[in-house]
Amino acid sequence: MPRPRVAMRKIREVLRLTFGEGLSRRQVGASAGVPVTTVSDYVGRAIAAGVGWPLPESLDDAGLEALLYPPARPKGDPRPAPDWGYVHKELRRKSVTLQLLWLEYREAHPDGYGYSQFCNLYRSWRGGVDVVMRQSPGPGRSCSSISPATRSRSGTGGPGRFPCGPSCSSPSPARPATCSPRRSPRRSCCTG
Repeated sequence: MPRPRVAMRKIREVLRLTFGEGLSRRQVGASAGVPVTTVSDYVGRAIAAGVGWPLPESLDDAGLEALLYPPARPKGDPRPAPDWGYVHKELRRKSVTLQLLWLEYREAHPDGYGYSQFCNLYRSWRGGVDVVMRQSPGPGRSCSSISPATRSRSGTGGPGRFPCGPSCSSPSPARPATCSPRRSPRRSCCTG
């Protein structure tokens, strides 16, 4: 359960001792009778709100409270969603991490997701992406699929037919086909 807020008189005293007198957080806490963590919270909120010492004369307790405790974001207000396709594409690049992409996202959207939520949302998005392995074989590195029934022992596959694709060559149907030298013997597609 959160600690109840301290009276505005104490908050003003904390700000005066910290910014006006230059005391440490521990000294301010002992002097004002407030825990050190609460002093740090008030000082952090004052710095974020741009409040220093001395406070403006026109700033009353309600105005100071409004500066230090801005209204919370409504629950239904959505945060800006990142472009997950772009994130996924960028992660393929060398030296690009999810943390670097999150930092870019936070620069563009300061009120966006935190790092852990960003990672969780990306992982859930990535789980819905189909895994596809697209391979574009270079010349001399592919074989066409031929069933054993259509391949003959001579390796030619019959008159005028070659058992393999562009990686194999045969000058004439009478000579057996030979594989390209770039192919490993284990994955050879030709039998001749």
